[in-house]
Amino acid sequence: MDIISLVIILVILIIVIVVVTRPLFKSPAEEEPTAVKKIAEKSEYEEILGRIRELDFEFGLGKISIEDYHNLRDELLSQAAALIQPTAKESEEITKHTAS
Repeated sequence: MDIISLVIILVILIIVIVVVTRPLFKSPAEEEPTAVKKIAEKSEYEEILGRIRELDFEFGLGKISIEDYHNLRDELLSQAAALIQPTAKESEEITKHTAS
């Protein structure tokens, strides 16, 4: 073998090694930033639902007036809806793409 073929084989080998080992050196932030965002949104959504349950419980005990209850509950529901809307739009887009 001559030197040119050895150099070509070496270059191909280096490229293959880099391509194969690249996923091992990726940080989680590079992989899927949207996954982290979705987890945070889901956590926030669950927290809001917990606050609504707590508010309902306190209203049932008579600790909160009707006006305060309705105002707080409407505010919490709008916050929860704001978190769900982007998710609903994404699922509609996915459904449209798979149906096509």
